Amino acid sequence: MDEVEYVVFNTGMRKWWPDTPPVIKLPGQTWIRYSLESDALEPLTTNKQYLADMDWSMSTKRHINETIVMNYCDVSPEDYVKAITSPIPPKPTEGYALVSWFGSMCEPAPNNRIPYIQELMKHIEVDSYGNCFHNKDIPGIEGITRYRKDKYELKLNTLKNYKFYLAFENTNEIDYVSEKIHHPLLTGTIPVYMGAPNVDEYIPIPNSSFINANSFSSPKELAEYIKKVAADEKLYQSYFTWKQPNRKDLTVKDLPHSFLDLYNYCNSNAFCRLCQKILQEKFKQGSLKPKYTS
Repeated sequence: MDEVEYVVFNTGMRKWWPDTPPVIKLPGQTWIRYSLESDALEPLTTNKQYLADMDWSMSTKRHINETIVMNYCDVSPEDYVKAITSPIPPKPTEGYALVSWFGSMCEPAPNNRIPYIQELMKHIEVDSYGNCFHNKDIPGIEGITRYRKDKYELKLNTLKNYKFYLAFENTNEIDYVSEKIHHPLLTGTIPVYMGAPNVDEYIPIPNSSFINANSFSSPKELAEYIKKVAADEKLYQSYFTWKQPNRKDLTVKDLPHSFLDLYNYCNSNAFCRLCQKILQEKFKQGSLKPKYTS
């Protein structure tokens, strides 16, 4: 560590920091905290002792002065162009519930999504494919690891069979938007969303495309509304006014610039942007020639 100038700390791996600092910060070092999770799930992100040592930060919080902003980018603008120009896939009338859910983190969450879904399932049938309240399997998924592309495709192909999907984040924190809202939109399934209050900023289509679970007073009331939408074809179709299946000239450039701008802040290129930031800082300090900052 004596010769290291920049050190990145993954907040999720440093829960023991307050009692046992892993290293001593040396003069001239720049320490950077990294977290793709919400503060509620990683309390260290609000720990004063921890934050006092940090100079820069990398997180999803673009509404505060973050050094490097990151977003979940499991879905590309090209995926949305395809979704917008594709018709709603036909839904099977047998063998599937109205609602589906993939949830594998079953521990208590800051927004109490687990007990909420448990109560919801008392009032409406939900096919649960994850570890939480598991009651249905995906044929062919055995032996496929979590990050394999074919597992992602199996999930999307499964979602196509449902009218609704529980897109429940584990926290209702501003700017914390994962893949959960995107996957059902790609498959012609209505997301029932619980999570970030500004989620509409992260999708390139109107917020009338999803049901906001936070707008209902109870899981029972939400269940009744889902049944109502399913039974009323006109109401159901109103959630798909963003679809343009007959449009063949739509391109990525036609998507809202606000969405495209956010996509430039993917977590996949975050460290490239961090390196660029370091080069810029070195140039300002006079320790780097201009040609290396482009």
